[in-house]
Amino acid sequence: MKRYFVAPGRVNVIGEHTDYNQGFVMPVAIDKYVLLSIERTDENVIALSSAGREPVSFREESIEKTGDWSDYLKGVFWVLKDNLGVDFGGMKIKISSSIPEGAGLSSSAALEVALILALNSVYGLKLGDRELYSFAQQAENEFVGVQCGIMDQFAAVMGKKDTAIFLDTLEMRHEYVPLELGEYTFVVFDSKVHHSLSSGNYNTRRA
Repeated sequence: MKRYFVAPGRVNVIGEHTDYNQGFVMPVAIDKYVLLSIERTDENVIALSSAGREPVSFREESIEKTGDWSDYLKGVFWVLKDNLGVDFGGMKIKISSSIPEGAGLSSSAALEVALILALNSVYGLKLGDRELYSFAQQAENEFVGVQCGIMDQFAAVMGKKDTAIFLDTLEMRHEYVPLELGEYTFVVFDSKVHHSLSSGNYNTRRA
């Protein structure tokens, strides 16, 4: 049986490059998202496909970084196997997204969170919210190699409609802030300028 899961992108109202410095941030989930379908199979292969990308297949006993889009998904499998010892077996995963890639809207975090939500539900892992966003961040930090803070994955898991999230990344305490915008709204412009966190410049800036 095929099942579907979604996770949103985000914009940040206040607090740029402060989440990995244990500072304050205020992200907002947006109406652009990653949609993921998952279907278990009898084959011992995990097959990934995404519109406009080359399909990728791998076995869970040999998860290796390949430097392409699939690393964000492989990292989630790697983290769950390392921390929980989960045996997944075969499956087919298909990805579609309305989040522009490399536009600063956290498409990678949405992808990681959509997958960990799917695996949590389909395999009955019983992960709580903190484990969901922490494992997703660990996948990006330790497998993909991007030393991001917690904000993006946190917003993808915890975002709610018509609210911002005030997050203290030192104490990991948060509160929801109602967005009573009336006739106003936030508008995000796509400048078509592409950036890649995995290229190394982000890690250099953090260091």
